[in-house]
Amino acid sequence: MESSEKEYMEPEPSAEPDDAASGVAAQGRQFFDDVREWVELRVELFQLDVEERIQDAINRVAQTVVVVLLLALALLFLAMAAAFALGEWMGSTALGFLVVAVVGFLAALGVKSSRPAVAPRLFQGDNGKESGKDGRRAEDSHGT
Repeated sequence: MESSEKEYMEPEPSAEPDDAASGVAAQGRQFFDDVREWVELRVELFQLDVEERIQDAINRVAQTVVVVLLLALALLFLAMAAAFALGEWMGSTALGFLVVAVVGFLAALGVKSSRPAVAPRLFQGDNGKESGKDGRRAEDSHGT
């Protein structure tokens, strides 16, 4: 009887389908974890890149400010030296300073009146945009 009982026993369920399902689920979780980590790293890389660009821009601006200040200081001393020299030559220090001030004023007016020729990119505005055949601005004729 013992052998007949063995024949009628229910077979033990196979563990393979559950293992396969849990393996696929684990791989799926790992895949999504990897994608999430990759996205986080890309965001961090983007943030570092933006920070680096901002820092470079700030460094360039600071360097430009220092150079401009030093040039302005040198120009001031040069103008003072010229004013004193002209004043001594003309017999009046005040007259020497007046001549230097007028020359500086005329130089400023010259730069202001010729601004597109001196630095067109700095002074570019709506007036500097080219017009299309129908008189509209170039970007308007392209449908924007």
